[in-house]
Amino acid sequence: MKFNELFDNKPLFGMVHLDNNVDKSVTAQIEEAQREVEVYINNGVIPLIEHNFAPVIVCERVLDWLDDHFKNAIYGVNTLGNYHRAFDIAKRFNVKIIQIDSVCGHLVPSADAIFAQELAELRAQTNVVLLGGVRFKDMPVYSTHSVAEDLRAGVERCDAIVCAGLREGESSPFEKLAEFRSVLGGYPIILGSGVRFENAVEAFELADGAIVGSAFKHTLTYEGELSEQNVRRMVEIVRG
Repeated sequence: MKFNELFDNKPLFGMVHLDNNVDKSVTAQIEEAQREVEVYINNGVIPLIEHNFAPVIVCERVLDWLDDHFKNAIYGVNTLGNYHRAFDIAKRFNVKIIQIDSVCGHLVPSADAIFAQELAELRAQTNVVLLGGVRFKDMPVYSTHSVAEDLRAGVERCDAIVCAGLREGESSPFEKLAEFRSVLGGYPIILGSGVRFENAVEAFELADGAIVGSAFKHTLTYEGELSEQNVRRMVEIVRG
């Protein structure tokens, strides 16, 4: 499946962080994630469920609930370093999108060759849009190639490049985005960090979509509860 086949306009993704919160029961974690997903879908935002150290049952029950209650909804998953699990999930649930934080540049050449082959085989077995990071925030860089060379390799490995180079919640990396655009031309680029109310218009003018986390929270930081008011405000800004 191609990026432009799945999206009619520039997608706005909302992060659903499935963290291992020891202060909450499994049931409470599931219910919180379900509430966030429902807020996103009801406001035209695509849920991107990040399985971040929560019990496996939390992720699977949320996805099972999604398939039951929102059969036609578009949603995605990010299982952090366990990309094999992401593709396994896509086979078992109605997942249309997989995000992998890095598809090129984070491995030494010998390991990168193995990774590229495995990734190609996994993609051939599923019909999803793969969002892949290159020189992604907090990822190591072991590539012996230039950024441009890694970007071109990334194009062969995913359906859209995710550009994110700053810490969570900092201002958008527009300089890095411009660098990526100069290499990739019209190939889809998703801005993966730093999108806030004050720069959202510019982000959607320059990128082909964005992933938002902190700006959707009451606290405007990574931590905190989802604010439906903030979600609606962002949607109004980017959709005009």
